[in-house]
Amino acid sequence: MVTPRDGQGCTNHDAHERDADNDEHARRHLLANGRESRSQILSDLLEVKNLHLLAHFRATVLAVRRKCHPHIVIVNHAITISAPIKNEVGVANAPLERQPPEIIGASTYSWSVPRISVIIPVYNDAELLRACLSALDAQTRMADEIIVVDNASTDASAQVARNAGARVVVEPVRGILAATAAGFDAATGDILARLDADSVASPTWLEDIERILESRQDASAVTGTASFYGGSALARWYGRWCDLGAYFTLIAALLGHPPLFGSNFALRAGAWQRIRSDVHRERNDIHDDLALSYQFRADMNVVFDKNLAMSISARPFGSWASFSRRVIWGLRTVFLNSREESPWRRHAARRAAVSGGGSPMSVEA
Repeated sequence: MVTPRDGQGCTNHDAHERDADNDEHARRHLLANGRESRSQILSDLLEVKNLHLLAHFRATVLAVRRKCHPHIVIVNHAITISAPIKNEVGVANAPLERQPPEIIGASTYSWSVPRISVIIPVYNDAELLRACLSALDAQTRMADEIIVVDNASTDASAQVARNAGARVVVEPVRGILAATAAGFDAATGDILARLDADSVASPTWLEDIERILESRQDASAVTGTASFYGGSALARWYGRWCDLGAYFTLIAALLGHPPLFGSNFALRAGAWQRIRSDVHRERNDIHDDLALSYQFRADMNVVFDKNLAMSISARPFGSWASFSRRVIWGLRTVFLNSREESPWRRHAARRAAVSGGGSPMSVEA
């Protein structure tokens, strides 16, 4: 049994005192030593204090304790429970929320905990990146890996990332698509979450991503929408209701499934491996999220969840030049990919996938 890092033993008195701690206090205690401690939480032999908290572990580190039940250990991202335990845990390989009436015996029950890698492309955005990383540091479910892709920045972006404990990957070829692809290639997680340097994630962003993909095993990716900060009230209104509204409505009609939104999406590592060789990495004049969306195969489902929250900068709508560039890039992305596969062929392929026993592409949570 692993003892706490402060060297104190796990006595009954200690356990009794720790029982009085609330979840937030315990989480702060576990994370007090910074990102290095977080990365060690799942590689050490740690124990879960209360059995009823186990169901929440896969979504949040709030369930992880240093003092707890002797029948529960966490080793290398897997939860192992040794009975006898009654009325409190699920059966092997079943969702933890589905609890049988009773478990009796001395068997071992294990659940795999997916690793989540967060990828952030950045180009000369040090200050906004700092806020982005701060929001990720306050997640209820911490990232297992944060990768900042330095896309030939000349400011302090890379240093800001390193200071926050992120892994820095350098992509000298300018372009957000090249940077995104480099980050996905470097990631070691089972789930690859993507946001921009000017994004501020809600505290439950990673928890929600994990929950959605866990409940929808047929889904290759999940995406959400956003609200905007900064800029004028008109720019914020236009960004949310016109720009994103049109994106998720019109582009979904062309694709046959919800498009990925670059500031707020996640895909499974296996999905990336299927499409990575077809991505136009060399282009720096198209939208990366839309270009990725076009590469999704007929049997690859995308979940759109309007409650997957993100706040992003309204600066793309701050001038006619940036707004015009956004529109032109969008049209170019559609034209480029439609030449490779027309909308009617995409829809026909998806209908065939469904009739062949597949799942519908367009799913809203």
